[in-house]
Amino acid sequence: MAEIQRVAVIGAGTMGRQIALQVARSGLPVALYDIDQGAIAAARLAQREFVATWIASGVLAPAAEAALFACLSYTTDLDLAVKDADLAIEVAPERARRSRSM
Repeated sequence: MAEIQRVAVIGAGTMGRQIALQVARSGLPVALYDIDQGAIAAARLAQREFVATWIASGVLAPAAEAALFACLSYTTDLDLAVKDADLAIEVAPERARRSRSM
């Protein structure tokens, strides 16, 4: 089995942003994708706040912050997110839509 070198996380909600953050913390490049630019912006902010708590509590060295964020990329382009990814993790919500013909 090939070693995982790059990860794509599909969905920047609460779970997706945390999964992407943990992948980046392990040192792997990870692309966080969402269809909504607002969700991407919220994910970036939440990740920054979460990392700040890690640093404040001594869980992460301040010097490691830049390397962690260097592993993260953000996009609303699905093709770009999964390009060269060895693993894609889908955490987008499932929303059933009713047919208007019913």
